[in-house]
Amino acid sequence: MFEGFMTSLGAFCAWLETTQVSQVIQTVLWIVPTIQSIHILAIAMLMGAALMIDARLLGWIDRDRPIGEVAGRFLPVIWWMLPILLVTGLVMITGEPARSLQNPFFQAKVALILLAIVHLA
Repeated sequence: MFEGFMTSLGAFCAWLETTQVSQVIQTVLWIVPTIQSIHILAIAMLMGAALMIDARLLGWIDRDRPIGEVAGRFLPVIWWMLPILLVTGLVMITGEPARSLQNPFFQAKVALILLAIVHLA
């Protein structure tokens, strides 16, 4: 079953790589660095917001503020960054589908992100 999935995934990657959108992403020199920069900035903002919530939960900062208040301040940042990460990630995957979709570390990353989103919700 897993082998069939990987074969189908390889066929999907080969097809996606030949689409017009993928070809544009691959050939226009400024798209990939711009999208990667936006993606990295969104990761930094999301991680910063998560760190602030975690620091409050651990009692390292803002001990005089309720956790709900701190979370209310930083959770919107997390929720706004998730769609940005999704869109920029999809653009990067479209540009080089085999590099990411067939990478077991990428697959594990996506699984962990989905678990984190479920946990956060």
